[in-house]
Amino acid sequence: MAYRVFATFLVVLLAAVGCRTAQVENEGADTTGEYTTQRLPSDDAIPSGTELRVELNQKLSTETTSEGDEFSATLLDPLVTEDGETVVPAGAMVRGEVTGLKESEEMGDQAAIRLHVQEISFDGETYELPAEIVQTEVEAERDKSDIGTGAAVGGVAGAALGAIIGRDVGGALLGGAIGAGAGTLISLGMGSADAELPAGSEMILRTTRTIDVD
Repeated sequence: MAYRVFATFLVVLLAAVGCRTAQVENEGADTTGEYTTQRLPSDDAIPSGTELRVELNQKLSTETTSEGDEFSATLLDPLVTEDGETVVPAGAMVRGEVTGLKESEEMGDQAAIRLHVQEISFDGETYELPAEIVQTEVEAERDKSDIGTGAAVGGVAGAALGAIIGRDVGGALLGGAIGAGAGTLISLGMGSADAELPAGSEMILRTTRTIDVD
Protein backbone atom coordinates (compact mmCIF):
# COMPACT_ATOMS: atom_id res chain seq x y z
CA MET A 1 0.00 0.00 0.00
CA ALA A 2 2.77 2.43 0.98
CA TYR A 3 4.61 1.61 -2.26
CA ARG A 4 1.51 2.42 -4.38
CA VAL A 5 1.05 5.76 -2.59
CA PHE A 6 4.70 6.70 -3.19
CA ALA A 7 4.48 5.69 -6.87
CA THR A 8 1.39 7.85 -7.38
CA PHE A 9 3.13 10.80 -5.70
CA LEU A 10 6.18 10.36 -7.94
CA VAL A 11 4.06 10.35 -11.11
CA VAL A 12 2.38 13.60 -10.07
CA LEU A 13 5.76 15.22 -9.49
CA LEU A 14 7.13 13.98 -12.81
CA ALA A 15 4.23 15.68 -14.60
CA ALA A 16 5.45 18.98 -13.19
CA VAL A 17 8.98 18.70 -14.60
CA GLY A 18 8.18 19.90 -18.14
CA CYS A 19 7.18 23.47 -17.37
CA ARG A 20 6.78 25.43 -14.18
CA THR A 21 6.02 29.02 -13.22
CA ALA A 22 8.69 30.90 -11.34
CA GLN A 23 7.75 32.61 -8.12
CA VAL A 24 9.21 35.87 -6.88
CA GLU A 25 11.77 35.89 -4.09
CA ASN A 26 12.76 39.57 -4.32
CA GLU A 27 12.15 41.42 -1.06
CA GLY A 28 8.90 43.34 -1.07
CA ALA A 29 7.73 41.89 -4.38
CA ASP A 30 4.18 40.79 -5.14
CA THR A 31 4.16 36.99 -5.35
CA THR A 32 0.65 36.53 -6.74
CA GLY A 33 1.93 35.94 -10.28
CA GLU A 34 -1.01 37.98 -11.64
CA TYR A 35 -0.42 40.51 -14.44
CA THR A 36 -2.77 43.42 -15.05
CA THR A 37 -2.73 45.97 -17.87
CA GLN A 38 -0.68 48.99 -16.80
CA ARG A 39 -2.12 52.51 -16.84
CA LEU A 40 0.39 55.35 -16.58
CA PRO A 41 -0.35 58.73 -14.95
CA SER A 42 1.32 60.69 -17.78
CA ASP A 43 2.76 60.24 -21.26
CA ASP A 44 6.30 61.40 -20.46
CA ALA A 45 7.49 58.81 -17.93
CA ILE A 46 7.27 55.15 -16.91
CA PRO A 47 6.97 55.14 -13.11
CA SER A 48 8.99 52.89 -10.82
CA GLY A 49 7.07 49.67 -10.16
CA THR A 50 5.50 49.50 -13.63
CA GLU A 51 5.19 45.94 -14.94
CA LEU A 52 5.88 44.98 -18.55
CA ARG A 53 4.89 41.62 -20.05
CA VAL A 54 7.42 40.50 -22.65
CA GLU A 55 8.16 37.43 -24.80
CA LEU A 56 11.68 36.06 -25.05
CA ASN A 57 12.98 36.07 -28.64
CA GLN A 58 15.56 33.28 -28.32
CA LYS A 59 16.25 30.20 -26.24
CA LEU A 60 18.50 30.66 -23.21
CA SER A 61 19.97 27.36 -22.06
CA THR A 62 22.61 26.13 -19.63
CA GLU A 63 23.98 24.05 -22.51
CA THR A 64 24.12 26.59 -25.35
CA THR A 65 24.19 30.03 -23.68
CA SER A 66 27.36 31.72 -22.40
CA GLU A 67 27.96 34.50 -19.89
CA GLY A 68 28.09 37.79 -21.79
CA ASP A 69 25.56 36.72 -24.44
CA GLU A 70 22.90 39.28 -25.30
CA PHE A 71 19.19 38.48 -25.26
CA SER A 72 16.09 40.29 -26.44
CA ALA A 73 12.38 40.20 -25.72
CA THR A 74 9.31 41.80 -27.30
CA LEU A 75 6.76 43.84 -25.35
CA LEU A 76 3.37 42.11 -25.60
CA ASP A 77 1.08 44.80 -24.16
CA PRO A 78 1.27 48.56 -24.76
CA LEU A 79 1.77 50.94 -21.86
CA VAL A 80 -0.99 53.55 -22.02
CA THR A 81 -2.21 56.50 -19.97
CA GLU A 82 -5.55 56.66 -18.18
CA ASP A 83 -6.84 58.57 -21.22
CA GLY A 84 -5.81 55.76 -23.56
CA GLU A 85 -2.77 57.48 -25.07
CA THR A 86 -0.02 55.01 -25.97
CA VAL A 87 3.29 55.71 -24.24
CA VAL A 88 5.13 52.51 -25.19
CA PRO A 89 3.66 50.45 -28.05
CA ALA A 90 3.36 46.69 -28.14
CA GLY A 91 6.30 45.34 -30.13
CA ALA A 92 8.86 47.52 -28.36
CA MET A 93 12.20 45.70 -28.12
CA VAL A 94 13.76 44.94 -24.73
CA ARG A 95 17.45 43.98 -24.61
CA GLY A 96 19.74 42.66 -21.93
CA GLU A 97 22.75 40.51 -21.11
CA VAL A 98 23.37 37.12 -19.53
CA THR A 99 25.58 38.04 -16.54
CA GLY A 100 25.84 34.66 -14.84
CA LEU A 101 25.37 30.99 -15.66
CA LYS A 102 25.81 27.70 -13.80
CA GLU A 103 25.10 24.24 -15.21
CA SER A 104 23.64 21.37 -13.21
CA GLU A 105 26.05 18.46 -13.67
CA GLU A 106 24.73 15.90 -11.19
CA MET A 107 21.80 15.07 -8.94
CA GLY A 108 21.32 17.74 -6.28
CA ASP A 109 23.40 20.29 -8.20
CA GLN A 110 21.61 23.59 -8.75
CA ALA A 111 21.51 25.19 -12.22
CA ALA A 112 20.97 28.92 -12.56
CA ILE A 113 21.07 31.82 -15.00
CA ARG A 114 21.23 35.55 -14.27
CA LEU A 115 19.66 38.05 -16.68
CA HIS A 116 20.33 41.80 -16.64
CA VAL A 117 17.64 43.87 -18.38
CA GLN A 118 19.30 46.96 -19.88
CA GLU A 119 17.23 48.92 -22.41
CA ILE A 120 14.00 49.27 -24.37
CA SER A 121 13.61 50.62 -27.93
CA PHE A 122 10.53 51.98 -29.69
CA ASP A 123 9.62 54.73 -32.17
CA GLY A 124 13.27 55.06 -33.22
CA GLU A 125 14.51 55.79 -29.69
CA THR A 126 16.31 53.68 -27.08
CA TYR A 127 15.93 54.21 -23.33
CA GLU A 128 17.66 52.70 -20.33
CA LEU A 129 15.37 50.14 -18.67
CA PRO A 130 16.23 49.56 -14.99
CA ALA A 131 14.04 46.55 -14.26
CA GLU A 132 14.03 43.17 -12.57
CA ILE A 133 12.35 39.98 -13.73
CA VAL A 134 9.56 39.04 -11.33
CA GLN A 135 7.99 36.09 -13.12
CA THR A 136 8.83 33.65 -15.90
CA GLU A 137 8.56 29.98 -16.83
CA VAL A 138 11.36 27.42 -16.76
CA GLU A 139 11.49 24.24 -18.81
CA ALA A 140 13.81 21.34 -17.95
CA GLU A 141 14.42 18.16 -19.92
CA ARG A 142 15.71 15.24 -17.85
CA ASP A 143 18.67 13.22 -19.08
CA LYS A 144 16.97 9.90 -19.91
CA SER A 145 20.30 8.03 -19.70
CA ASP A 146 20.48 8.86 -15.99
CA ILE A 147 16.98 7.74 -15.00
CA GLY A 148 18.27 4.48 -13.52
CA THR A 149 20.89 6.28 -11.42
CA GLY A 150 18.61 8.66 -9.58
CA ALA A 151 18.96 11.72 -11.82
CA ALA A 152 15.20 11.61 -12.45
CA VAL A 153 14.62 12.10 -8.74
CA GLY A 154 16.93 15.09 -8.84
CA GLY A 155 14.91 16.53 -11.70
CA VAL A 156 11.69 16.01 -9.75
CA ALA A 157 13.18 17.74 -6.73
CA GLY A 158 14.04 20.73 -8.88
CA ALA A 159 10.51 20.89 -10.26
CA ALA A 160 9.02 20.64 -6.80
CA LEU A 161 11.18 23.51 -5.58
CA GLY A 162 10.06 25.67 -8.45
CA ALA A 163 12.16 28.15 -10.42
CA ILE A 164 13.04 30.58 -7.67
CA ILE A 165 13.81 34.13 -8.75
CA GLY A 166 15.69 36.61 -6.62
CA ARG A 167 18.77 38.76 -6.24
CA ASP A 168 19.93 36.81 -3.17
CA VAL A 169 19.37 33.30 -4.46
CA GLY A 170 23.07 32.85 -5.32
CA GLY A 171 24.25 32.79 -1.75
CA ALA A 172 21.39 30.62 -0.49
CA LEU A 173 21.33 27.90 -3.16
CA LEU A 174 24.65 28.09 -4.98
CA GLY A 175 27.09 28.98 -2.23
CA GLY A 176 28.27 31.96 -4.28
CA ALA A 177 29.35 29.66 -7.16
CA ILE A 178 27.78 31.88 -9.81
CA GLY A 179 29.56 34.99 -8.54
CA ALA A 180 28.35 38.56 -8.07
CA GLY A 181 26.79 40.54 -10.88
CA ALA A 182 23.90 42.72 -12.00
CA GLY A 183 20.55 41.22 -12.89
CA THR A 184 17.91 38.81 -11.66
CA LEU A 185 19.02 35.28 -10.78
CA ILE A 186 16.75 32.44 -11.92
CA SER A 187 17.11 28.95 -10.48
CA LEU A 188 16.62 26.37 -13.24
CA GLY A 189 16.21 23.33 -11.00
CA MET A 190 18.40 20.40 -9.95
CA GLY A 191 19.70 17.24 -11.55
CA SER A 192 21.55 16.22 -14.70
CA ALA A 193 19.51 18.20 -17.20
CA ASP A 194 19.65 20.88 -19.86
CA ALA A 195 17.48 23.56 -18.25
CA GLU A 196 16.27 26.37 -20.45
CA LEU A 197 14.06 29.38 -20.98
CA PRO A 198 12.61 28.54 -24.43
CA ALA A 199 12.09 31.14 -27.14
CA GLY A 200 8.56 32.45 -26.69
CA SER A 201 8.68 32.26 -22.88
CA GLU A 202 6.75 35.06 -21.23
CA MET A 203 8.47 37.17 -18.59
CA ILE A 204 7.11 39.94 -16.41
CA LEU A 205 9.52 42.80 -15.74
CA ARG A 206 9.12 45.45 -13.06
CA THR A 207 10.87 48.82 -13.31
CA THR A 208 13.02 49.78 -10.33
CA ARG A 209 13.00 53.54 -10.93
CA THR A 210 11.17 56.12 -13.04
CA ILE A 211 12.15 56.29 -16.73
CA ASP A 212 11.73 59.56 -18.65
CA VAL A 213 10.49 58.94 -22.20
CA ASP A 214 9.54 62.49 -23.20
